[in-house]
This record gives sequence, C-alpha cells and structure tokens, in this order.
Amino acid sequence: MLKQALSPAIALTQRLIRDDTINPPGNETETANYVAQHLRQAGFAIDTVLLADGRPNLIAHIGGSSTKPPLAFTGHLDTVPLGLAPWTVAPHGGDIKDGKIWGRGASDMKAGV
Repeated sequence: MLKQALSPAIALTQRLIRDDTINPPGNETETANYVAQHLRQAGFAIDTVLLADGRPNLIAHIGGSSTKPPLAFTGHLDTVPLGLAPWTVAPHGGDIKDGKIWGRGASDMKAGV
C-alpha cells in the first residue's frame, strides 16, 4: 500500500533526475515547465520569474488564509557538475538500485522538489 502511494513521487523524482540541469549553465527551463505543469494539475497557481536566461524561478500558491502566516518551501532544480570520479550508475538515469533512486540531484535537491 505504501509503495503504491509513493509511486507518483518516485516517478516524478526519476523524471527530474533525468533532466540535465548541471550548473553552469543550468538549462532548467524544461524542468521548471514540467514542475509548473505538475503543480497546476494539483491546483496551484504558478508565477514564473526569469532572473537569468534558462534559469526560471517558480512561485507556487495554493489556497490559504490572509490572516495566518504563509508556509513556504524552497528548492532548486540545478545540480553541481559531475566531478572527475567515474560514476558507477548513469548520472541522469534516475534508476532504482538497492531501494534507492540514483543520479545527479537525487539527494540535492531534486528529490526534495
């Protein structure tokens, strides 16, 4: 039951990992558009702020009360370069191995998005 409930979140994380958003240069537009579409389907209103070419910022709003303080979550879609050490998995594969999702951004920060 839990595995079935987590399946959409796992698929979303894998999809985000498969996008190459290494910074520099970032190239997060396609990934941000995908996340925005996903959030819209969940009922969020989306504002996009472009601070640099290919580096959009999403601001998502849903319901709430103006009498209470807002709750904010932050994250990022770009990742650091692959580094010099060889990878034992595909860096943009998003594969599941030993019960974990592997790839660039799996722990910082695409899984958190």
